[in-house]
Amino acid sequence: ALAQGNYRDAQGLASRARVVLSDSPSDAGVVPSTVMVEAIARAEGGSLDQGFAMAEEAAAHGLAGPDVVADAAYLALLRGDVDVSDVLEHRLRQAIQSGPTELGTHYRATILAVLRLLTGGEFEEAIAGARLLSEYATTDIDGPSRAAYLMALTALLGQDPCAEDALAEASERIGAQLAWRWNHRIEVLNACATGEPESLSGWLRECDRTSALVLPEL
Repeated sequence: ALAQGNYRDAQGLASRARVVLSDSPSDAGVVPSTVMVEAIARAEGGSLDQGFAMAEEAAAHGLAGPDVVADAAYLALLRGDVDVSDVLEHRLRQAIQSGPTELGTHYRATILAVLRLLTGGEFEEAIAGARLLSEYATTDIDGPSRAAYLMALTALLGQDPCAEDALAEASERIGAQLAWRWNHRIEVLNACATGEPESLSGWLRECDRTSALVLPEL
């Protein structure tokens, strides 16, 4: 539901899962990840403050894994709380350095690194990081779509010759996966690339109405 952009459904499913998991001690380790799914769904759905607060709750959980910490750092970066994001990213690096981690951890860590590089104007490094995402993207159901979107974003901002092809590939990948969460983002990028102010204005309004994390991310 989250990957398809059905944020209300994703919130409901995650909320119900939390109730079930709270009654099952053996599944306690899944709780932080479930809270994070709900946090992202709430933030994308327009409840930014509530989503950000839930992300902090998930990261503070004693059983929060590196994937949860990475997502919390990503959301903190989007809301402009660089200090919190720095602390969480430090926790993430420590987890990666302390021993074997799941492939999904490297995927989320690379996403965070790419966004940080973009905010710092380090476009060549961001493009190089985005190219690495395809190696880890299969860990998430919509991973290939998100990786393709970030490749298009970095290429466009970095004025890379591959930008047009990257945009086309991202659109195709998103459509094939039905990963509509990323479609609004890529449509904004397409409008920027083609220089169509009416299209850009329309998509920005749509993002503001239906997918609240798009504008902070872009």
